[in-house]
Amino acid sequence: MFLREYKPGTTFPGVIGRTVDKSSPAWTEPLRAKENTPNV
Repeated sequence: MFLREYKPGTTFPGVIGRTVDKSSPAWTEPLRAKENTPNV
């Protein structure tokens, strides 16, 4: 997992709700290799 830094002064891109199902994280899904890509 990579550390993502946001520039000072930017707003929080996620959503903080009262419950987990009403919230969303600030980070995006990690990049993944395509299916059947060799692990070298």
